[in-house]
Amino acid sequence: MIINTVILFLRDLLPIFILLSYLQVFLKNKTLGFSYLSSAISFGVFSSLLFFLAAPYVSEMFEGTGIERTFVGLLFITYCFLFFINASTSKNSLLSSHTKSLLLLGVGSFIVLKASAFLIFFDVYFQRQNNHINILIGCIIGLGICASFSTLFSFILTEVIERNKNKLINVFWALFLAGQISQITTYLSQVDLIEVGPPIVNLSAFVQDNSEYGHVLKALIGYEESPSLLFLVIYGLAFTLPFITQSITKTFIEKNHYDK
Repeated sequence: MIINTVILFLRDLLPIFILLSYLQVFLKNKTLGFSYLSSAISFGVFSSLLFFLAAPYVSEMFEGTGIERTFVGLLFITYCFLFFINASTSKNSLLSSHTKSLLLLGVGSFIVLKASAFLIFFDVYFQRQNNHINILIGCIIGLGICASFSTLFSFILTEVIERNKNKLINVFWALFLAGQISQITTYLSQVDLIEVGPPIVNLSAFVQDNSEYGHVLKALIGYEESPSLLFLVIYGLAFTLPFITQSITKTFIEKNHYDK
């Protein structure tokens, strides 16, 4: 019972802590950065509670596929709005109004996605169990693990930046975003909107999805023990798109500068 509760935290809430670790590094020394991050977190938490209360009605939409379709929409919003956060926060000490809007909507959408999923599953799990003390202990342990991992991960990211390895941070960030958006295949296949096809490789001999390491890797990079071809295509496109866009933007700026 305690282990199952901890796994719920690792599966649904650890990605939020990882996102906050990235943003803590990106917004370091940025004026008003943390105040807007706090606003985004508050917006996300409040919206998650509202979505949890409205979940029974949302689930009835689109012939019973409302929850999955909503989660797919939130994943797209998260990816699109957090797409340029790293580049936008690395240039100036002041956050532009554009970046602030991206931060608010991107972080808020991601928290709504993960926190509402956690609340929905946790509510069902809580009602089926009688030993609430063990559930409380599991919550404390799960929250402690998430907070400890977030602190350690923030330290690692800070060390990487101080060693002038910013490109490595960009790779980590792209992997994180790709791992999140690629989960649309799971939600769409659950409601029979797409056919993902058979897995093309099985990595369960190394790390299983339902293990503690599997949940951590999934939160970090979207790990799947048996990925399908469609999953890998979406993952690859989502991972390379930020670098392609950055390269095109840099070339465009340099060309305009040269023309002037």
